[in-house]
Amino acid sequence: MPGRTYAPLKWDKWNRSKGCRNWMDKKSFAGKSFSSIFWDAMRLVFYDEHDKPGLLYQGKLYPLAQDIIALNGRRYHFSEQDEIAMLKFGNFHYLGYTVFFPALRFEGPDQDDIGKIWGEAPIGGSEVDVGFYDILDTALTGKGLGLTFPQDEVGLRMITYFTAAIVLHEIMHNHFFRHPEDANWNRGTDYASSLPHVAALAVLRASPEWSLFAPHIGSGFPKGGYMCCGTRPSLAAPITRQGGWRRCKKCEGMFYGETSRGGKCPAGGAHDKSESGNYLVTQNTPDDPGQHYWRWCNKCQGMFYAGHGTGTCSSGGGHDPNASGDYSLAQNMGGSGGENNWRWCNKCQGLFFAGHGSGVCPQGGGHDKTNSGDYSIPVAIPQPC
Repeated sequence: MPGRTYAPLKWDKWNRSKGCRNWMDKKSFAGKSFSSIFWDAMRLVFYDEHDKPGLLYQGKLYPLAQDIIALNGRRYHFSEQDEIAMLKFGNFHYLGYTVFFPALRFEGPDQDDIGKIWGEAPIGGSEVDVGFYDILDTALTGKGLGLTFPQDEVGLRMITYFTAAIVLHEIMHNHFFRHPEDANWNRGTDYASSLPHVAALAVLRASPEWSLFAPHIGSGFPKGGYMCCGTRPSLAAPITRQGGWRRCKKCEGMFYGETSRGGKCPAGGAHDKSESGNYLVTQNTPDDPGQHYWRWCNKCQGMFYAGHGTGTCSSGGGHDPNASGDYSLAQNMGGSGGENNWRWCNKCQGLFFAGHGSGVCPQGGGHDKTNSGDYSIPVAIPQPC
């Protein structure tokens, strides 16, 4: 599907394994099968089978996430643009049409995880293991929260919101966001300031029963031995850096300079790499701690951030990420990660060097670095002065 790398999570972009369906059907709470509870949880946050938007796509989670971040006073390894991509636009990589962009798949917990975690997901993957045995145990006994859910309509709402919160938490792991293993929920900690926890907490804060959840979630950590969730790498991939990336001296944008076409520069003609070093960009490395979702546009040859859609391409229309790898960039590292002062443009979504001014943007005028992090990119050959 050229022209779009991420999309809203709709009904046809996720499925459950046969075993997951079977055992969810056999478990119940307040007379309702967990299978039905799970479906309601997905409808609650994402799109239902009739394309009716849930909380995320109604725009109700992003303001709550903003409030949570303000209370923490910080973000842990994610930026404002990441938060917008995930919790405002809900742009996820579950497209369901290629090996690289498969549908979201739900599994039940591994046998040795029962009694330990509510959910698990691979970093950078497309699978979520739902620990529904332990979610039910929490609802029935209070294990993990110190709060039991009444076995009535109120309790059914609580377990639905709780399940939805766990799923969204794990989806953040699929999209490369992580938190420390120590599940410390105290305000301002690394864990509480991570995007997976912020996402889950936003769902719970949207619950009519938030006043019941709040005293048990606002501080401390899961009670009774739970690890909260597990994460695992999708592949034990070594760090791979792709060379050949260049700075265009006309537009100041980052582009791939090893093609015969030379791309298309918003300042006119092809990009000009005559004063550029050879930049090395991390590619297809799920465990890289940098910001992921950066893509190569096969029309203009530029680098752009795909979490907000396709931006604006100097070749016309949006950028096209078809055949691109997943690039990750170190941000806010000072000069330790390479050459810094590379910025995200919030107009075209491209990456540009701000050390020489604002360059030229495909949308007109200069690039706009408002709300951008400071990206550091290794360079193999120093730039000429």
